Amino acid sequence: MKLANESPHLETPLEWWFFQGFYESRHIDRKHFMLSFFRQKIEKEPHKEETHVFYLLKSITDSKDNSYHSTSQISKDVLEKLKEEKNFLLLQDESGNLDPVLFKAYMDEIKTYGPPSPIKISPDPVYLKDDSLNIEWADFSLKQRDQTFLLSFEDPALKKLIQMELAPQKKVIHLNDYKIPNMESTYYNTYTKVKLSGKAHSTPITGRAWMDHQWGDFNNWILSKTDKKKYLGWDWIGLNLEDGSDIIITTHKDMEKNEILDRGAFYLPPDSTPRVLKKADMKPTGFWKSSRTHALFPVSWHISIPEIETELDFSPFSKEQEIPFFGVIRSIWEGAGRVKGIKENKEISGRARLELHGYGYLFDFKKYLQVFSDKIEKSIESFLPKKFDQKKEERFVGKPRWKHDPDALTEMLSKPFWDLTSRKGKRWRPLFGLLSLESMGVDPEPYEQLICCAMEINHAGALIIDDIEDNSSMRRGEECIHLRYGQDLSINAGCTLYFLPYLLIEKHPHLNEEQKRKLYEVMHKIMIKAHFGQAMDIFWSRNLTQKNLQSWSRDSLGDKILQMYAYKTGAAVEGGSEAACVIANADEKIYRAFKSMALTLGTAFQIVDDIHNFNTSPEWTKQTGEDISSGKLTYVIHKAIQSLEKKETDRLLSIICSKKMRTKPDEIKTASQIIRESGTLSSCKKEAQEMIDKEWEKFSKVIPVTEAKIQMRLLITGLINFSYET
Repeated sequence: MKLANESPHLETPLEWWFFQGFYESRHIDRKHFMLSFFRQKIEKEPHKEETHVFYLLKSITDSKDNSYHSTSQISKDVLEKLKEEKNFLLLQDESGNLDPVLFKAYMDEIKTYGPPSPIKISPDPVYLKDDSLNIEWADFSLKQRDQTFLLSFEDPALKKLIQMELAPQKKVIHLNDYKIPNMESTYYNTYTKVKLSGKAHSTPITGRAWMDHQWGDFNNWILSKTDKKKYLGWDWIGLNLEDGSDIIITTHKDMEKNEILDRGAFYLPPDSTPRVLKKADMKPTGFWKSSRTHALFPVSWHISIPEIETELDFSPFSKEQEIPFFGVIRSIWEGAGRVKGIKENKEISGRARLELHGYGYLFDFKKYLQVFSDKIEKSIESFLPKKFDQKKEERFVGKPRWKHDPDALTEMLSKPFWDLTSRKGKRWRPLFGLLSLESMGVDPEPYEQLICCAMEINHAGALIIDDIEDNSSMRRGEECIHLRYGQDLSINAGCTLYFLPYLLIEKHPHLNEEQKRKLYEVMHKIMIKAHFGQAMDIFWSRNLTQKNLQSWSRDSLGDKILQMYAYKTGAAVEGGSEAACVIANADEKIYRAFKSMALTLGTAFQIVDDIHNFNTSPEWTKQTGEDISSGKLTYVIHKAIQSLEKKETDRLLSIICSKKMRTKPDEIKTASQIIRESGTLSSCKKEAQEMIDKEWEKFSKVIPVTEAKIQMRLLITGLINFSYET
């Protein structure tokens, strides 16, 4: 049986070889492996040789305990080419329909600091012959010899070199000959039945494998060619059934809308002519959410193929078979599993591999936040219920001496809290804390409730009390809690919310006594700083006159306002990162880096929040110009006063320093317009961004690149650039 010549097609933009299957021996439990080697051509520059960059993905799943190991590596020249802003098919230099702000932040991060761990940059050169299949790269090699393929790589679990001889049992299938929908944009050769023999170091191994080879222009496969380019993805599954038949099904998708663009399927019967299947269907039946990228993957499927009277269910050996991928793709799910079901009225089973591509794209900052927000809300509800009963009340205060009244707690505490919480704030404070913990290499799940409740419940209490003190009318698009429920109830609820999270520290099973002591200290400092900041804010508002303002301005008023922000807004964020450092037992250098980053973020966020106070968008959920009507001395207002000509300054001061004029909508509108036209909003936005950029550069010298750290940057970038029309 003559094989196709699988030598590299160096004239094409992208090419990859894909191997999957299993190997085993008397002394080695069955290992399900996958290996993909990518070669990407870079556009030739004048007077320079043509260049290529390389990617290698490897995963192994142990059948005994379903443990999973994966490796991702890129050639050392990828970053160099990326910094030259070359156009990569697998690492695009245009945002397409991805969130442009998040896209830029992501690309800047990896250009500056490299790929997130565990993706590795390999210093080893890649040897690639252009006239035959002969590739060598560190411990990986791939060669074609007569009727077989020779493949070698290291098994990360066994720490042994695996050397395979792969002998196809059937002739190659050129899928392009069959005009399968969505498979026509590239050349695609497949060997679905391959006999495997070889050794793991010195131990003989046997097994079965599957090989694919694809090459061509993948632009319309990964990124559409439409005017507004869209990032695309796919679901691919390859089946080896026990009756000797093989099946390939591929679904091409618009990942932003989660819409199927087209679907192709191919059937290879044991002893008859291969054919295209026109009615194959796949529907997800189970999902897995990555703790690393937070992407949601459909990992279990029902497969329906009426043309061959087949109904199958795919289940993975392990749900956790995600592979880190360099670039905006972020990750793919590439998993081994099994299928069981009915074919032609008979029970049947088989081996299968599922590939899910495109689920890690970031299309919209608000939706990105919402994924976390929903999870955070559930975590909070498991602590502070929407409705109290006897047992839930006892969790907080113990058994009664006489008799509890859970209905009273529901009305006086749960109802106002969940009213405010259900208005869908951004929940970015607990998210920052969780990402801080994760970026230090600690699984945040055991501490999720503690961090979420400590930051979000405490924040809710502060909002309720602040709105009373500021005489505010709207919070998150609805009337403030004290206006809806009364001041007495709101003051009591707000103060109660300050203290409830302390209970989670006291009873936490994963904290030692020293960690608990430190966390109590952190919580105390947050409360003190926040109230000091509020005291400064109230002092300026209560005493805002032109005479006082003139006096204050002579004594570094701008710096004092920023310090007030650092206390009032920054302290909670700083405290969340400190708590993460305590849990992670971080050293002093890391501790200082997180504290400083968090404090800067809280301060910069408050400046941006001040800017939004002058917005003209219906999406803004507070009263426009509320800072003026409340007599607030914000950084934006201070900067506007400094930058205006005398006539405009006098007009603005006459409004903001007069309690009477601040109650008139027309005057508030006039003051807001003066501030908008002063250029202060853009200059303050720039200052906030520069503040963050400078801090992030210092932070990145201490904290290594991980997916969690990159997500932290995306979160920060999104918050600072959260757009409202102003």
